[in-house]
Amino acid sequence: MGTVSKLLGVDIASVTGLNGKAIADVATILGQTVDTESYLLDDYGDDIEGAYSMRILKADYTGYCMKVRNENSGVETEIGFVDAYVNTAAIEAAADDGGTDYNVRLIKWYDQSGNGRDFSRAYDASCPLVFDGSALITLSTGKQALEAENNGWLPTNAGAAFSIDGAGTSIFNLQEWATNWQSWIYATGGTGTVWADAGYGYVRGNAGTLVQITSGRPAEAASGIILGQVIFNGASSAVYENGSGGLISGDMGSNDADSLFLLRGMKNGHRASEILIYSAEKSSDRVGIRDNINDYWEMY
Repeated sequence: MGTVSKLLGVDIASVTGLNGKAIADVATILGQTVDTESYLLDDYGDDIEGAYSMRILKADYTGYCMKVRNENSGVETEIGFVDAYVNTAAIEAAADDGGTDYNVRLIKWYDQSGNGRDFSRAYDASCPLVFDGSALITLSTGKQALEAENNGWLPTNAGAAFSIDGAGTSIFNLQEWATNWQSWIYATGGTGTVWADAGYGYVRGNAGTLVQITSGRPAEAASGIILGQVIFNGASSAVYENGSGGLISGDMGSNDADSLFLLRGMKNGHRASEILIYSAEKSSDRVGIRDNINDYWEMY
C-alpha cells in the first residue's frame, strides 16, 4: 500500500480536516495510507544550510541518505530510506562480497537542506564506518550511526562550502563517543578557525579560546549520547548539552571559517547520526529543534 503525502497539492500535514474529520483521524484515502508525520525541517527549515541524518528530515525529500563503499570489493552503493529511516538492510547487503561480510565505509552523506552541501571525501581507510564487517554501526540505543576513524573526517563539497559566522550560526550535533578528545565540528579557513571539541570542552576562534565548556569532557547522559547545541551569536554565544541549560556562554566575536569538517575524531569510537547547520543563531527555536531530535532518537 502506498502513502498520501499531499492532497490537491497541499502537504498533508497542513490539511486540518477532511469531510468533517480531523486529518489525524483519517487513516486512508482510496486505499492509500495518509502520512501525517511532521518532519523536523518542515517545522524548523528557515535558515538551514546543511542537514544530515539517518532519518528523513523533510516530507518532500526524495534523495538518498548516503553513498557507501565495500572495503574489499570496492563496490559503491547508494543507500536510501525505508519508512523515513535509513535502509539498514541495504547497508548489510552492501557488506557482502562472495558470501563474506566486510567493512562498509561512508564516502558521502547527502545534504537534505536542498543546498547541495553533501559531506563527501575520496575513499580511504579513514572514511567513517557504517558496518564493521560483522554488524551495523549504531548508537547505544540501537539506531544507525557512522563511526569516525582515528583523525578521520568528512569535509563538505568544496563547490558548496559553508561559511561559519561567529556572529550568527547554529549547529546541532547528535553524537556518541567512547573516549576523550572528539571534535563535534571542525572548521577552518576564512579569518580563523572555529571548532567545538568534546575532549577539552572548547569552542575556539582565531583569537584563542573564546568559549570553554568544561575543563574535561562534558558530562554524558546515561546512554552516553550527546546532543550538542552550539549557538554562535557574537558576545552572546552559548553551548548546550542534551536538555540542560547553557553549559557556558561567552563572546565568540565575529570569527568565521569557510571550510567545515564533520567528525574530526581523534580517537576511534566517535559516532554520529544527525547534524543540522543553520546560517543564523536559532535561540528562539533551539528548544523546539532539540526536542524534535530527542523525541525521535530517544537520547535522554
